[in-house]
Amino acid sequence: MSTADAHFKAADVGRTGLETPVIGRARLGLMIAAVEGATAAIVVLGTAFAYHLLVLRVTVDDFVWPLYLLFGALAGLLYGAFSAVATTRFLDQGNSAGQRSTLPDAFYGWTAALALTLLSAFLLGSIGDLSRVSLTSAYLTGIPLMLSLRSYGQQILAERISRGELHYQRVAVIGSRLDVMNFLVAGDLWKQGHQVTDTLYLED
Repeated sequence: MSTADAHFKAADVGRTGLETPVIGRARLGLMIAAVEGATAAIVVLGTAFAYHLLVLRVTVDDFVWPLYLLFGALAGLLYGAFSAVATTRFLDQGNSAGQRSTLPDAFYGWTAALALTLLSAFLLGSIGDLSRVSLTSAYLTGIPLMLSLRSYGQQILAERISRGELHYQRVAVIGSRLDVMNFLVAGDLWKQGHQVTDTLYLED
């Protein structure tokens, strides 16, 4: 490597922010899925508890905690799985396009999660023990909440990526020496979630 290349690489390392840790695509998806899945579980459980406590006047001790905890957790796991898929699509399609295209996924994912939860309750013979009013309320309450959470989360994610504060993938750049240098200078890969860890010149 020539002296000019060494200086270029040193400047590039400082400018691309190699000190920024790489979270990893899978880990990032799991983190977002955990947050959205936990929120979904809280919505199901909290709505059911509020309905029984305030409308049906059921005491805290008489509330069927195991049943609603089970199906709240199931709804959270299902919605979390859909959230992980939506996050992968968001990262694949790019920040702006991904934000527009995955917002409907929040609605469809929430609908599918609740539908599969009810199907599971039916197959387990517990559908009669669940309050249809509370589940309907949870679904209606969750629609704006999940859409807002998805929109806000993706906005924060896109902003951190565009500022170069979040890297989720390590990449190497291969090409002719001049093309690689021009690409790294103008490409701003580190502002697209990528961390450039190495270059390979075809001349070498």
